[in-house]
Amino acid sequence: MAKTTLNPVASQALLSDFLTAVANRPHLEGPAVEESAREALGGGARAEAILQAFASVLAFSSGELSQDCTILDEEDLATDAANRIVLPVQAQRLQARIDAVETELCGVTRCPVQGCDGKAHSRGRAPRSLTGRHGKLTVTLRQSVCEKPKCGHRFAPAEKLVGLNDSRFTPGCAEVVTMLATTVPHGKAVILAADLLRIKVSEHAVQDLVEARASTLLALDTAAANDHAPFDSTGLERRYGRPADAIPIAETPAVAYIEADGVLPVTRELLPEKSAEVPGARGGKGRKFKTEGREVKNAVLYPASAQAQEMPSRGCLLKRTYVSHLGHWMPFALLVWVAMLRLRFDRAKLIVVLSDGAEWIRTMANWFPLGNRVLLILDFYHAAHRIWELCRAIYGVDTDLCRQKARLWCAVIEQGGVQGIINELKEMRDSRAGVQEIIDALATYFENNKTRMDYPAYTARGLRITSGIVESANFHVTGARLKQQGMRWSEGGAREMAMLRADLCNREWSRRSRALLAA
Repeated sequence: MAKTTLNPVASQALLSDFLTAVANRPHLEGPAVEESAREALGGGARAEAILQAFASVLAFSSGELSQDCTILDEEDLATDAANRIVLPVQAQRLQARIDAVETELCGVTRCPVQGCDGKAHSRGRAPRSLTGRHGKLTVTLRQSVCEKPKCGHRFAPAEKLVGLNDSRFTPGCAEVVTMLATTVPHGKAVILAADLLRIKVSEHAVQDLVEARASTLLALDTAAANDHAPFDSTGLERRYGRPADAIPIAETPAVAYIEADGVLPVTRELLPEKSAEVPGARGGKGRKFKTEGREVKNAVLYPASAQAQEMPSRGCLLKRTYVSHLGHWMPFALLVWVAMLRLRFDRAKLIVVLSDGAEWIRTMANWFPLGNRVLLILDFYHAAHRIWELCRAIYGVDTDLCRQKARLWCAVIEQGGVQGIINELKEMRDSRAGVQEIIDALATYFENNKTRMDYPAYTARGLRITSGIVESANFHVTGARLKQQGMRWSEGGAREMAMLRADLCNREWSRRSRALLAA
């Protein structure tokens, strides 16, 4: 990522030349001083922008605060002054880039409309206002019109070449606003943008920015998933390559973990056939919706080497990668596979998949072309939780017998004696309503997962047997934004927000913004 750096020597020389040019003309006054300053700065738009910035510095430095002002007031004024100082220079630099691109294009370009490719001729310049991180920017762009009468498309050729799009917000401003809206609900994002960044944006504009970012990134992710899919449409293995941003070969892990689970935000879809417009009514009166929980599938990927001991009784992960998707397990598996390629998990000697035993997770793990290097482990705490549920149903909630039986069975499970528990469950009979169903369900659950419950062997190899990382992700990555009180999402909106939340928690926001520009 290219960064602009300040050259202290060059800056000092520029300031010195400027001061010398003005100081050597002590007879100048008023407008003549300004003209001399412009001359010292080389004239033109750049000199004008610098003088505007300099005027803002002087205004801030000479401003006086009232006696009841605090350091908070001073910093608020400093923030506003900083924006005013940089804004004219930023506008001048952007305009200079636009002018350079337009000069290179020489006035004649091709129509960008797909299937047209007609010549487009210049039709003069037009101003365009943008909201940036530091305030309102106004630039002028040369407008071109396609020469084909049936097309007649009007566009600004330099717009895309300098990184602008159809939005009235700069990409940098959109990056910040969408990050806020991914962290908190849109209404709160509007408040934070105004209070912290001095950016005025409506809730509707925030929603548009979020949807634009998410839809483009989803398309990029889907394309990458298809490009790197391990199988073709007939199910045969194919050459799939590796993402360009994959980690170095030297960092390939020996043991890698994938924890997977799902969480259910509430989605709401309009039922057009059951809805009717109510004349004069506002809002959703007369509309009927189908409300249900749709599963967002989450995966957390991390190498065994990322585990660290935070304290004697608590561990932590130094790095992890999140993948989130609302929908069928197959597109989710393709996204996980791309993440695995990026992390070189496909070359690990052992890939441990920790889960609650859901069928879709087992299917996904077996789908990966990893041969016998995949080890499925049933999360121990899910097994223990099911045991406690059964004991409460049989022996009563919070009774001594309940606690005694549950702890005994959990210890037996942890020691590898699941088959004995299955045999005991199959012999149990209880005529109370619903209790026998719970007994039979637990027996079936253990029977289906017993090959993934050899906990003594796993711990002897130093492997994890719990999936608490993805359980935490269900809350912190997905639930904290999608499952707030009263929230109802469209299916598409929930899918987009789940993906954006994974980006946010992966600390990928800036990199993904540049992927948007490249797209």
